[in-house]
Amino acid sequence: MIAAFYSFVIRLKLNNSAVSRPRWKNQGDKMQIARYIASCLSVAVLGFGLYDVPARAKDNTNGNGNSQANEEAETIPPNAKGQLQRGVPDTKANKGSSQTQNVIDHHGPVLPSSKQYFIFWGPPGDFPRDAMTGLTSLAQGLAGSSYLGIMQQYMRGASISTMYVNVASDLSAPPSHGPSTASIVNEACKAINSNSGWSADSNALYTVVTSNFPHINYCAWHASGTCNGTTIQVAYLPNASGVAGCDPGNLFNCNGYSQGTRSMADSYAHEFSETITDPQGNAWYDQSGAEIGDKCNFNYSACVSLMTGRWQLQKEWSNAISACQQ
Repeated sequence: MIAAFYSFVIRLKLNNSAVSRPRWKNQGDKMQIARYIASCLSVAVLGFGLYDVPARAKDNTNGNGNSQANEEAETIPPNAKGQLQRGVPDTKANKGSSQTQNVIDHHGPVLPSSKQYFIFWGPPGDFPRDAMTGLTSLAQGLAGSSYLGIMQQYMRGASISTMYVNVASDLSAPPSHGPSTASIVNEACKAINSNSGWSADSNALYTVVTSNFPHINYCAWHASGTCNGTTIQVAYLPNASGVAGCDPGNLFNCNGYSQGTRSMADSYAHEFSETITDPQGNAWYDQSGAEIGDKCNFNYSACVSLMTGRWQLQKEWSNAISACQQ
């Protein structure tokens, strides 16, 4: 249709030359031509738009009212790395032979001895009832697990360990759109400064779990920032209840947690593993930029057994076997 429009314009220009003026038989001919031009223009505009629409995420159906249905899905902030929803093209993990290539040590810092904090941001009633219990249980269970042991190979000879420290709540409303890394770092720093016994720790991951799920094309992300003069690691983990693009499914019936909590737990495992192996975006990733979680996104084989229970968690990339491992 677009080609036809341009063909018509060319013919019209030729007919409207100095030697031949356009001849309209009657007013009806003029109206017919006008309608034809309008039709071609509308199709052309629609056609061009289709070539420039970024991949949309699955619609949010969790009832929190923050899915801007008529807007394009927001993407991972440029200074963060994260987990894309199912069906959203990953220009890193799916580029060329990236999925079969080992990650490379770019010599940035790693976190052999990590600590885990959670900040639940939003009205308590908007979270799955078992979200706080489930996520803190998962964090506790990672210590000494074979799942954590996959990351040992990236610690450059240091022994790997992790510990869950604490959880806090902020009852104010979280951002209705995808937050910037600065807003999540600020929220983490607010919790650090507001809660007794908390401190800015360069070896810690402060995960901000929000009660809503904005119109975004990802499930979670991790980044770093500064709080009280100390570099800290943060993760953004929105409420994935009812979000099909982040749902790992319940393939092995590993536990009885709600769909939303199971989805967030899987995304948390993705971000935690990437945070300790690439906390500032300059340590372990492959030649296309994919981190160890990106290369195995939504890839499962069995329940992961932890001291605190069993979970369906995605595999993580292992250079030792040049494949995803669980």
